[in-house]
Formats: sequence, C-alpha cells, structure tokens
Amino acid sequence: MAVTEVERHSLVQGLIDTLGEERTEVLMKCILPEGLDQLATKQDVELVGERLRAEFGEKFGDLRAEFGEKFGELRAEFGELRAEFGELRAEFGELRAEFGELRAEFGELRAEFGELRGEVKEFKGYVDSALAKQTRIYLMAMIGFVIMVWASTLAPHFL
Repeated sequence: MAVTEVERHSLVQGLIDTLGEERTEVLMKCILPEGLDQLATKQDVELVGERLRAEFGEKFGDLRAEFGEKFGELRAEFGELRAEFGELRAEFGELRAEFGELRAEFGELRAEFGELRGEVKEFKGYVDSALAKQTRIYLMAMIGFVIMVWASTLAPHFL
C-alpha cells in the first residue's frame, strides 16, 4: 500500500503541530537518515536482480565451460586407460595361450619321462637277467674248475 504525497504531507504537518518543527525534522532524520533518494524502488531491485542474473549467468557459463573442458580431459584420460586396459587384456590373453602351450609341452614331457621310466625298468630287467645269467656261468665255471683241480689232485691216489 503506497502512501500518496498528500497523505505524507498531512502526516508531517500533524507531527509539526504536535512536536514542533525542530523535533519533527529530527524524527524524520531518524526515520530516513539518508533521505528519500536512498530508498530502493521495485525497479531498482529488479535491475539489481537482472545484473546479478547476468553476472551469475556469465560466471556459470565460465564454470560450465571449465567443467566441460575438465570433463573432456577426464573422458580422454579414461579412454586412454580403457585402451591400455584392452592392451593388458590382450597381453594376458597371449600369456594365457603361452601357458596353455607350456602346459601341453609339460604333458608331452611327462609322457616321454613315463616312456623313459618304462625303458629304464626294461633295461634294468635285462641287466638283472644278464647278470644272473653271467653269475650262473661263472659259478658253473668255478665249480668245473674246482672239480678238475680235485680230480687231478685225487686221481693219482685212485689210479
């Protein structure tokens, strides 16, 4: 509710009548110490609001641009990391394949060692039988030799 100039003048005149002119001036200075020209109007508030919005829009635009740049940089870095991760994945795949090959070779070596074990056992059996045969031959030869020595020693007594 706006006060008209007539109402304001009437109020000031009533105060002058009641308090006197000097006291009314002091009271008016207390109510509006800076004067009427220091009061803000709706237009003033709207202008300040528009200026603030413009400044905030400008600052917000700058911040948005800066965040956009940083976000773009982060996106690029994540892209690089993703590429490096892909490379690592490929290398791990290659390592996995190599380990598979080594496992297969190890299986082949194990089979070959199994065959060698069998051959060694077979050879050991052959050596054991050959040694047993040789031992029998030497034993028979020794027995034959002993018999001949006894016979030649005992033959003159019996003949």
